[in-house]
Amino acid sequence: MQRDDDGFLSCRARYANGGVIGGRMANKLSEHEVIFWCRGETLAAISANGLKLIDEGGEKIIRPSLATDRIEKVGQADVIVFATKNYQLDDAAVGITSAAGEKTVVIPLQNGVSASSALKKHMPKSDVTSGCVYISAYTEAPGVARQVGSVLRVIFGSRDKTREDNLKSYSAIEEAFKKCFDCTLTDNIDTEVWSKFLFLSPFAGATTLFKRGIDGVLCDAKSEATVTEMIRELGALAAAKGISLPSDAFELTLKKARAFAPGTKTSMLVDYEKGARTEIESLIGYVCRESRSLNVPSPTYDSVYNELSALCRT
Repeated sequence: MQRDDDGFLSCRARYANGGVIGGRMANKLSEHEVIFWCRGETLAAISANGLKLIDEGGEKIIRPSLATDRIEKVGQADVIVFATKNYQLDDAAVGITSAAGEKTVVIPLQNGVSASSALKKHMPKSDVTSGCVYISAYTEAPGVARQVGSVLRVIFGSRDKTREDNLKSYSAIEEAFKKCFDCTLTDNIDTEVWSKFLFLSPFAGATTLFKRGIDGVLCDAKSEATVTEMIRELGALAAAKGISLPSDAFELTLKKARAFAPGTKTSMLVDYEKGARTEIESLIGYVCRESRSLNVPSPTYDSVYNELSALCRT
């Protein structure tokens, strides 16, 4: 799966961003003030020409209420959505912390399971939720975002609130998001985020290590053995952390993998092939470190991490 790199932020009148999700929001939520927080060539391109959003329906030029890298222009946000790569998250959070007030809802949509905890350190007074997104998309050029396929599903919620309190706090956000893409609000967000991670982390590691797509990993005995052991080790870590996964999570993960079109690559493999930075630390290294801290054996993860560390930019 591929995804776009841009962070995005919504301010004052409720929502915002850059990339495919931000483009959908700016296009559908014209009654709200949607602000893109971006930098460098991306900011220059969007300021001059708008965001070009390419999907199965064709091309659209999306113009947000504002595109800026100067947070003092934004004021306090009602909602901030982070969709940066994990290795960009800390810098992005530092850059827009002043827009996060006590009433600001923060929604991270990173790959992995550690973004919410990281953002709570940067924005301790704000309402930091957890979330994940299912999408195949990437930045084709500065100011040009392409979505591959039709799937765009956002899941979010607070692990610290009951179902009733989640609905009370975030139902208006869910309804607005539903105007833009498939969206589900849940109080069982840890299960959702870890269920995605149970697929994403092992296949990110295996596809990059063996330099082949998801189907290629499953069609070779050695790479299939590697990825299945990684799924088992990650499932054991989830159990040690008290994460409730379905009893057939292992089988569901492999079924999900086999459903992808032939040649489908993970975003980590795509980044590696481009010579770009990868999310090895948040997707693979995180599992190794957490497993050691909880005395959960992870020999396959350790081996894959050691081999990839010599290959991948971090």
